Amino acid sequence: MNKTSYLKYFLPARCILFLLIFAAGALITGRELSGISCWWTIVASAVNILTILFLVISAKKQAAAIGSLSPMRRAKLP
Repeated sequence: MNKTSYLKYFLPARCILFLLIFAAGALITGRELSGISCWWTIVASAVNILTILFLVISAKKQAAAIGSLSPMRRAKLP
């Protein structure tokens, strides 16, 4: 089994995390989701930063380069 096989579940989990954080923010502030829509970019940026940190930590834990987590390879130009 590939060491990074769990990463295929990471994108859906990231989307769910975003929705949970956004819904928790609405619950904590006592507003509707439309009332806190101005915070969307801040919440999305925070989740993206957490995603990048997770990927960097995952790569370091496996002693691999961050580029090795992606199946894409650089094409050789003629």
